[in-house]
Amino acid sequence: MSESRSALTALAIVAAMVGGCEGERLQSMLHPSGPSAERIAELWWVMFSVYSGVFVLTMLALALALRAGRREEPRLGNRFIAVSGIVIPLVILVVMLVYTIRVTAALEPRQTDMIVEVTGHQFWWEVRYPEHGIVTANELHIPVGASVQLNLKAADVIHSFWVPELAQKMDGTTRVHS
Repeated sequence: MSESRSALTALAIVAAMVGGCEGERLQSMLHPSGPSAERIAELWWVMFSVYSGVFVLTMLALALALRAGRREEPRLGNRFIAVSGIVIPLVILVVMLVYTIRVTAALEPRQTDMIVEVTGHQFWWEVRYPEHGIVTANELHIPVGASVQLNLKAADVIHSFWVPELAQKMDGTTRVHS
Protein backbone atom coordinates (compact mmCIF):
# COMPACT_ATOMS: atom_id res chain seq x y z
CA MET A 1 0.00 0.00 0.00
CA SER A 2 2.77 2.46 0.92
CA GLU A 3 4.69 1.61 -2.28
CA SER A 4 1.74 2.60 -4.45
CA ARG A 5 1.30 5.79 -2.41
CA SER A 6 5.02 6.61 -2.88
CA ALA A 7 4.73 5.95 -6.60
CA LEU A 8 1.68 8.22 -6.86
CA THR A 9 3.45 10.93 -4.88
CA ALA A 10 6.51 10.68 -7.14
CA LEU A 11 4.28 10.80 -10.22
CA ALA A 12 2.48 13.90 -8.88
CA ILE A 13 5.80 15.62 -8.20
CA VAL A 14 7.13 14.84 -11.69
CA ALA A 15 3.84 16.01 -13.27
CA ALA A 16 4.03 19.28 -11.32
CA MET A 17 7.65 19.84 -12.34
CA VAL A 18 7.00 19.11 -16.00
CA GLY A 19 3.82 21.16 -15.99
CA GLY A 20 5.76 24.14 -14.65
CA CYS A 21 8.24 24.04 -17.52
CA GLU A 22 5.96 25.60 -20.11
CA GLY A 23 5.09 28.85 -18.40
CA GLU A 24 3.64 31.80 -20.27
CA ARG A 25 5.56 31.16 -23.51
CA LEU A 26 6.81 27.84 -24.73
CA GLN A 27 10.57 28.05 -25.40
CA SER A 28 11.11 25.69 -28.27
CA MET A 29 12.79 25.77 -31.65
CA LEU A 30 9.54 24.31 -32.99
CA HIS A 31 7.62 27.47 -32.01
CA PRO A 32 9.63 30.09 -33.92
CA SER A 33 9.34 33.84 -33.37
CA GLY A 34 11.57 35.09 -36.18
CA PRO A 35 12.40 34.44 -39.85
CA SER A 36 15.61 32.51 -39.11
CA ALA A 37 13.90 30.32 -36.53
CA GLU A 38 11.02 29.68 -38.97
CA ARG A 39 13.47 28.41 -41.59
CA ILE A 40 15.21 26.19 -39.03
CA ALA A 41 11.88 24.79 -37.81
CA GLU A 42 10.82 24.11 -41.42
CA LEU A 43 14.12 22.30 -42.04
CA TRP A 44 13.58 20.25 -38.88
CA TRP A 45 10.05 19.21 -39.93
CA VAL A 46 11.21 18.28 -43.46
CA MET A 47 14.06 16.19 -42.07
CA PHE A 48 11.77 14.59 -39.49
CA SER A 49 9.20 13.70 -42.17
CA VAL A 50 11.69 12.33 -44.69
CA TYR A 51 13.66 10.27 -42.18
CA SER A 52 10.49 9.02 -40.48
CA GLY A 53 9.29 7.82 -43.89
CA VAL A 54 12.63 6.08 -44.45
CA PHE A 55 12.35 4.44 -41.03
CA VAL A 56 8.79 3.23 -41.68
CA LEU A 57 9.73 1.81 -45.10
CA THR A 58 12.79 0.10 -43.61
CA MET A 59 10.72 -1.49 -40.84
CA LEU A 60 8.12 -2.57 -43.41
CA ALA A 61 10.83 -4.20 -45.53
CA LEU A 62 12.22 -5.90 -42.43
CA ALA A 63 8.78 -7.21 -41.46
CA LEU A 64 8.20 -8.54 -44.98
CA ALA A 65 11.62 -10.22 -44.97
CA LEU A 66 10.99 -11.85 -41.59
CA ARG A 67 7.55 -13.01 -42.69
CA ALA A 68 8.85 -14.50 -45.92
CA GLY A 69 11.53 -16.50 -44.10
CA ARG A 70 14.49 -18.21 -45.73
CA ARG A 71 14.24 -19.57 -49.22
CA GLU A 72 16.51 -21.85 -51.17
CA GLU A 73 16.54 -19.43 -54.11
CA PRO A 74 16.12 -15.75 -53.29
CA ARG A 75 13.60 -13.87 -55.44
CA LEU A 76 15.49 -10.59 -55.28
CA GLY A 77 19.05 -10.42 -56.47
CA ASN A 78 22.07 -8.26 -55.95
CA ARG A 79 20.55 -5.43 -58.00
CA PHE A 80 17.79 -4.96 -55.40
CA ILE A 81 20.35 -4.85 -52.59
CA ALA A 82 22.49 -2.31 -54.47
CA VAL A 83 19.54 -0.07 -55.29
CA SER A 84 17.77 -0.24 -51.92
CA GLY A 85 20.93 -0.24 -49.81
CA ILE A 86 23.19 2.17 -51.69
CA VAL A 87 21.50 4.18 -54.45
CA ILE A 88 18.26 5.20 -52.70
CA PRO A 89 19.95 6.20 -49.39
CA LEU A 90 22.61 8.12 -51.32
CA VAL A 91 19.97 10.04 -53.31
CA ILE A 92 18.00 10.85 -50.13
CA LEU A 93 21.13 12.06 -48.31
CA VAL A 94 22.30 14.21 -51.25
CA VAL A 95 18.86 15.82 -51.64
CA MET A 96 18.68 16.52 -47.90
CA LEU A 97 22.25 17.90 -47.92
CA VAL A 98 21.44 20.33 -50.75
CA TYR A 99 18.22 21.41 -49.01
CA THR A 100 20.04 21.92 -45.69
CA ILE A 101 22.78 23.99 -47.36
CA ARG A 102 20.17 26.18 -49.07
CA VAL A 103 18.29 26.77 -45.80
CA THR A 104 21.52 27.53 -43.92
CA ALA A 105 22.67 29.98 -46.60
CA ALA A 106 19.32 31.79 -46.39
CA LEU A 107 19.86 32.47 -42.66
CA GLU A 108 22.28 35.31 -43.33
CA PRO A 109 20.44 38.66 -43.05
CA ARG A 110 20.80 41.41 -45.63
CA GLN A 111 21.03 44.40 -43.25
CA THR A 112 21.38 45.12 -39.53
CA ASP A 113 19.20 47.52 -37.53
CA MET A 114 20.94 47.14 -34.18
CA ILE A 115 24.15 45.71 -32.67
CA VAL A 116 24.16 43.91 -29.32
CA GLU A 117 27.32 42.66 -27.58
CA VAL A 118 26.81 39.47 -25.57
CA THR A 119 29.60 38.28 -23.26
CA GLY A 120 29.45 34.87 -21.62
CA HIS A 121 30.75 34.80 -18.05
CA GLN A 122 31.07 31.67 -15.95
CA PHE A 123 27.54 31.80 -14.52
CA TRP A 124 25.80 34.63 -16.39
CA TRP A 125 25.48 36.60 -19.63
CA GLU A 126 26.40 40.28 -19.95
CA VAL A 127 24.33 42.02 -22.62
CA ARG A 128 25.48 45.45 -23.87
CA TYR A 129 23.64 47.81 -26.18
CA PRO A 130 26.53 50.08 -27.26
CA GLU A 131 24.35 52.47 -29.29
CA HIS A 132 22.20 53.18 -26.22
CA GLY A 133 24.76 52.79 -23.40
CA ILE A 134 22.68 50.10 -21.66
CA VAL A 135 24.07 46.99 -19.93
CA THR A 136 21.92 44.13 -18.59
CA ALA A 137 22.58 40.75 -17.05
CA ASN A 138 20.92 37.60 -18.42
CA GLU A 139 18.28 39.54 -20.37
CA LEU A 140 18.19 40.16 -24.10
CA HIS A 141 15.69 42.76 -25.33
CA ILE A 142 15.19 42.95 -29.09
CA PRO A 143 12.69 45.19 -30.90
CA VAL A 144 10.05 43.22 -32.81
CA GLY A 145 10.80 43.04 -36.52
CA ALA A 146 14.38 44.32 -36.16
CA SER A 147 17.42 42.62 -37.62
CA VAL A 148 19.95 42.42 -34.79
CA GLN A 149 23.62 41.52 -35.01
CA LEU A 150 24.86 39.73 -31.89
CA ASN A 151 28.60 40.05 -31.28
CA LEU A 152 29.40 37.08 -29.06
CA LYS A 153 32.46 36.58 -26.89
CA ALA A 154 33.43 34.73 -23.73
CA ALA A 155 35.14 36.37 -20.76
CA ASP A 156 36.29 33.36 -18.75
CA VAL A 157 34.65 30.25 -20.23
CA ILE A 158 33.78 28.83 -23.64
CA HIS A 159 30.10 29.44 -24.38
CA SER A 160 27.52 28.81 -27.04
CA PHE A 161 24.52 31.12 -27.21
CA TRP A 162 21.06 29.95 -28.24
CA VAL A 163 17.62 31.51 -28.11
CA PRO A 164 15.53 28.65 -29.57
CA GLU A 165 12.67 30.87 -30.71
CA LEU A 166 14.92 33.25 -32.67
CA ALA A 167 17.76 31.48 -34.44
CA GLN A 168 20.37 28.77 -34.51
CA LYS A 169 22.90 28.04 -31.79
CA MET A 170 25.74 30.50 -32.18
CA ASP A 171 29.47 30.66 -31.55
CA GLY A 172 31.31 33.83 -32.55
CA THR A 173 29.76 36.76 -34.40
CA THR A 174 26.43 36.10 -36.03
CA ARG A 175 23.11 37.78 -36.71
CA VAL A 176 19.61 37.08 -35.49
CA HIS A 177 16.31 38.22 -37.00
CA SER A 178 13.63 38.94 -34.45
